[in-house]
Parts: sequence; structure tokens; C-alpha cells
Amino acid sequence: MDNQTLSHIIADFSKDVDKDAFSAQDWDALAHKAYSEGVGPLLYKKLSSGKILNLMPEETRNFLRLVYASTSIQNQIVFKELEILAGLFHEAGIEVVALKGACLALTIYPEIGLRPMGDIDLLVPKEELSKAVAIAKSLDYEKSLPEASPGLNDLLSH
Repeated sequence: MDNQTLSHIIADFSKDVDKDAFSAQDWDALAHKAYSEGVGPLLYKKLSSGKILNLMPEETRNFLRLVYASTSIQNQIVFKELEILAGLFHEAGIEVVALKGACLALTIYPEIGLRPMGDIDLLVPKEELSKAVAIAKSLDYEKSLPEASPGLNDLLSH
């Protein structure tokens, strides 16, 4: 399944896609392509709103439903963590801006469960960084991945 077909369905250009001609393998490939590209929940939402899910094999439909549900649940947990962190930062007088996934989920996507996220990216003033890190560490956050090039994050951080 190609990106153009996936893009057309997600962007509501699905009239350009002959979904009736999709085989079971085509639907499965589309669902897995969407998952690998990080738009599985969005594809599920688009297809379910148009009643197109009924054209899919049950196994593929269940796969997309699971992707949608698990992303929604995971994001609820992430946003609860973000709420706690933002509250603690506010109490400490630290300004914070949510970036990337959290920002996109809140502004671009119609539901927070449609944007898969693996972490929380926050921007804080450089002079507040050590205080913000201490607050995060007090909640048992830790750096989980080593830097690709030690010191690069410090060099590029602002």
C-alpha cells in the first residue's frame, strides 16, 4: 500500500480511492502502513466516520480499533502526567511550553487520542532547566535514551 492512498483517505480525498476494489490484503497493508507511519488512530477515525470499516476484514478492523483505543488510553496517561508536571512547574515559577506530540495532539488533531506519543517534550527557560529537571526527577522521570553524541543536547538546548 502506498503513501498516496493512505494520504488521500486521511485527507478526505477518499473519493479518489476505489475502496470497493480493495482486497483483504490491501486493507491489511493499508492498516499496517498507517500504523507504521503513526497515523493508525487517525485512519481508524476517518474510516469509522464514513462507515467504511465494514468493508474491511474483521481482523484488520480489530487491529485498527486496538491501535486507536490503545493510543487514546496512552495519551490520557501522558496528558495526566503533563498536567502534574505543568502544575509543579507553575508552582515553582517555571514557564513551560509543550512541544511536538503534546502540542500537536492539543491543537491540530480533533481528539488527543489520534496522535501517538512516546514521550513528553517540554521547553523551559535555560536558567530554569536544572530546577525543572529536579522536579521531573522527583517524579521518577529519567533520561531513558543516551545521547547520540554526548554533549550535543546541551550545546543545542536553549
